[in-house]
Amino acid sequence: MLRKRIWAAARNTLITICLIVPAYAFAQDLASEQTEDEFIIEEVIVTATRRAVSLQDVPQSITALTSQALDNMGAINLEDYALSVPGLQITKAAVGFNSVSLRGIRSIDGNTGAAVGYYLDETPVSAAFAFPEIPILDIERVEVLRGPQGTLYGEGSMGGTIRVITNKPNVNDYELEVGGQYSSTNKGGTNYGLDFVANMPFIQDTFAVRVAARVEDWDGYIDNVLRGEEDTNTTKSTFYRIAARWLASDALTIDFSANISRSEFGAYNLSNKNLEVSRTAAEFGDDDYDLYNLTVDYAFPWADLVSSSSWYTRDRFFQDDLAFAIPFLDFIFDPFGLGPFDSAWRETPEEIDMFVQEVRLVSTSDGPLRWTVGAFFKDLDRTQFIDGGAMPAIPPQFIEIVNELFFGVPGVDVLFHSEDRLNIKQLAAFGEVSYELSDRWEILGGLRVFQEDRKSTGVNTGTFLFALAGVGPITSTTSDDDTVVSPKGTITYRYNDTGLVYGTISKGFRSGGQNVDAIFVDPSKTSFGPESLWNYEMGLKSSFADGRMTFNGSIYYLDWSDMQVESAVLDLGSVIGNAGSAHSLGVDAEFVYTPIQSLQFILGGSWIEAELDEDVAIPSPPPFPPLNAPSGTQIPGVPEFTFNAAVDYYFPAFSGLNGMLHADYNYYGSTFTGLLNATGGPNSIKNPAFNLVNLRAGLEGEHWQAAVYVSNLFDERPLTALCCTDLFGLGLGNFFAVTRPRTIGVSIRYRF
Repeated sequence: MLRKRIWAAARNTLITICLIVPAYAFAQDLASEQTEDEFIIEEVIVTATRRAVSLQDVPQSITALTSQALDNMGAINLEDYALSVPGLQITKAAVGFNSVSLRGIRSIDGNTGAAVGYYLDETPVSAAFAFPEIPILDIERVEVLRGPQGTLYGEGSMGGTIRVITNKPNVNDYELEVGGQYSSTNKGGTNYGLDFVANMPFIQDTFAVRVAARVEDWDGYIDNVLRGEEDTNTTKSTFYRIAARWLASDALTIDFSANISRSEFGAYNLSNKNLEVSRTAAEFGDDDYDLYNLTVDYAFPWADLVSSSSWYTRDRFFQDDLAFAIPFLDFIFDPFGLGPFDSAWRETPEEIDMFVQEVRLVSTSDGPLRWTVGAFFKDLDRTQFIDGGAMPAIPPQFIEIVNELFFGVPGVDVLFHSEDRLNIKQLAAFGEVSYELSDRWEILGGLRVFQEDRKSTGVNTGTFLFALAGVGPITSTTSDDDTVVSPKGTITYRYNDTGLVYGTISKGFRSGGQNVDAIFVDPSKTSFGPESLWNYEMGLKSSFADGRMTFNGSIYYLDWSDMQVESAVLDLGSVIGNAGSAHSLGVDAEFVYTPIQSLQFILGGSWIEAELDEDVAIPSPPPFPPLNAPSGTQIPGVPEFTFNAAVDYYFPAFSGLNGMLHADYNYYGSTFTGLLNATGGPNSIKNPAFNLVNLRAGLEGEHWQAAVYVSNLFDERPLTALCCTDLFGLGLGNFFAVTRPRTIGVSIRYRF
């Protein structure tokens, strides 16, 4: 096995070298022929600091992916570009089930709040293990901000923030573009997608509407051998965006957008390396959201006043397997002549309603003093239900008899029912001030004060509860509040006109929450507090050879305290507590070389040591003692090494057409899924390291583009998160979250 892994890594590395080195040598010849006047480097502008600034002038670790870069790699979602960003990791189990970490900071084993912020334009939409699907469609750029962003982006941005920034309506020109793609997946079926983008300036120079839409249908590639079902993890989705821009005056700009997504999936992306799984019940779900935003921007002579109002609703449903419950059901209901049972499952509908309001004032003067002040408000309601079921179906009257006869609880006719109603109100004030001490030196200070109130009501009842917790129906109401202060300080030295070094100290935080399922583990743990970390960082940004080379890098130490850790109880509930501390020590770096206008090389990578700093006791259901994760245990989901390389080449082809070649290689080190299987004991199971190679070649005419591509060229089977194991003696082993096998396809786009 080790020999195979070494050979696979060597093979893929050799392929990458074979792709890049000849192109590099070729570039040197062409570069010598191209004069300086012919060569123009496009400056990348970012708004991570809430003002438009060149990427190379921001004293912060940021990766910016332009629309051209996203198009070259054929990215259609977060999963497609994550591996090209140093320090960013993602695990995707199904539509809307995305676990994201940055610099080793992620949600630990639990359904807590997000540790990485996720923004669509002005709106935060992140949720732990449940980032919504934001398609890469009509996108201006993606900004990935590494390190805590507590000052400007607030709660949930401990590890960093991902910002997806859409193209805004163009009040001057009509645009119309249609596109499509068709592909085939090894061990799966065929897939297709259709895109549409239109821009319509109804009042020239004043008012325009922009529309973008996508329809996708992805066949599955995982077989449920227990049920005899093939290609179960299908995905179908539709997405629409309607945006309007009104330039009401020279100073006033009003933007409105509506993002509407509808997705459904057949099963989770969970299997062994042979893409096989054993599940007793059919698994499926859907994930729908509507996001509306109104942004008003008024330009005073000395500052920009921005108001952003967002309304966000999300409805999710999923049914998943509870095979572990079958022996329990057989034992309880056999005396009544019911069973044996073929399958057991849970159904989980969830609804989120959120309103977010932010107002900020950003200075625009050219002097040495720059500042940003603002206020933030969020009101979130979340309702989640869980209901258990089995096949053959159990008549409710038999369940009621069992609950009264065995557990002394009359009038309850369900196997399991849970309700979780949560309201969060969050209010914050924030500000940043920077001052140029000289042409070389600059200092920055920031602060965010955050107040959050949480109220939760939970209901638990049913046969499983009575058997596991030994109590009758439980209704609990809890409330809690937290006040957090999050500071930031940065000092920058610009050693020449194209380079700078900086040092930053900043704090990130994630809010606490309520435990409606505390009865399963520890009735005293009705709530858990916020967690926080301090970031100590030094970074470098540099540009050489008249802008043809850039090198950006940083080294950091993250001190993580009051970590939120979950104990799950047979998939029916969970309890989260604050236990222990951890650290993340790391380096991330990016190198871009553009020897000629038509050729670019990109190298990136990260090294991360993310470990517990003290023993962490993870609560277990009584009467079992807590489980121990000792100091030095690797933080789950975080590889020690990642590396990415890419090359893009544009060339004149034939008959006036232009060609494009793209190749990228990504290495992702081994990880653990949870703290308990990372302890080095008998249950320690690693998600193995993997290599991915992707190729893309295209032609472009005056109005059209066409490309052929291969994703996952060598048909690697990355196993990114341990889920569960085969319970039926079929020899299938453990099941992991898996990445789509080799997919070969073609894409076409036409601009009118």
